[in-house]
Amino acid sequence: MLGACLVLGCAISSFAYRRQDGDRFQAPIFVFAITAATISGLAMDVNANIVMLALIPWALCGAMVLSTGIHWFLRRYSRGNFSRTYCCELGEKGVLVGQ
Repeated sequence: MLGACLVLGCAISSFAYRRQDGDRFQAPIFVFAITAATISGLAMDVNANIVMLALIPWALCGAMVLSTGIHWFLRRYSRGNFSRTYCCELGEKGVLVGQ
């Protein structure tokens, strides 16, 4: 059980760290998932151990999928709405110049 918790914790931490710059909805989605899992566990009148060891990990896995899906959806369907910025451009002699 400890090994599974450590693997899940490392996976969530890695996901959150890698995507924190590009996904502005990540933190609210994670907070919503944890809150919803806790409230639903309390509403079902289950033991706190079940909430911590079963509901919250599944909610966090769902939050990672939802966060990725929302980020993909926004990136795919709002391409024309935002101006594109490039890291470099062509200079006078046709050479790439950084900005």
